[in-house]
Parts: sequence; structure tokens; C-alpha cells
Amino acid sequence: MKFYNREEELAQLKEIKERAFNDHSKLTVLTGRRRVGKTLELFFKQKIQESFQYRTIGSWWEAKGTQNEVDIVAISLDNKKALVVEVKRQKKNFKPAAFQEKVELLRSKLLYNYEIETACWDMEEM
Repeated sequence: MKFYNREEELAQLKEIKERAFNDHSKLTVLTGRRRVGKTLELFFKQKIQESFQYRTIGSWWEAKGTQNEVDIVAISLDNKKALVVEVKRQKKNFKPAAFQEKVELLRSKLLYNYEIETACWDMEEM
């Protein structure tokens, strides 16, 4: 697969991969639809992991055929709190009402026993 004008992003991914393989896991997976900022999501997931405050970090998608997906869901070490994050390149593209609907759906399906913190992170947060 060819990547154009992504030298910096590829260098960051290579660094993350090397750190993960040397220090933590033997497998790193990056998935998702094209052009949805997976590199930025991966950056923030790595930052969350480096905080050592969360035991599980991932994404959430509802059943096929819906638009309900959450970029980052992190479960705290004490298993009482969840961090739910929408990642955007620019904060102006964030739709708070739509995000809140996704959070409530996620709460009703999986996170009903958790105190949920929400955030929208963009390139300014880097």
C-alpha cells in the first residue's frame, strides 16, 4: 500500500510500533475506514496508554449499518470510570449533540456501571 505525503505520520507509527514491540506487546493493530484520522486516534491512544491510568483502551462500533462509533473508549484501572473521546482534526467539526447521543447509547449498552468522562480532542491537544 502506498502512502502519499505521510512521512511524518509514518515515522510516528514506526516509533509507536518499535516501542510496543520492545516494551509491551507483540501485536499492534490499526484499523478503520479511510480518511478518518486513524493516525491522530492512534497518537491519542498511545498518550492514554502512557498515562498508566487505564487498563483497556480501544474503540467502539455499534452493529453494521449504523453510524454509531466512538473513536476512543478507555476503562480505568479501578474499573469504575470510563473515558470516551471523539477525535477530530479540527474542533469546529465536533458535533456535541451527536456525540452525546453516542455516549448515552454506549452507556446503555456497555458502560452503565461507569462514571463517564467525555472529551473531544483535536490537533491542538497534541
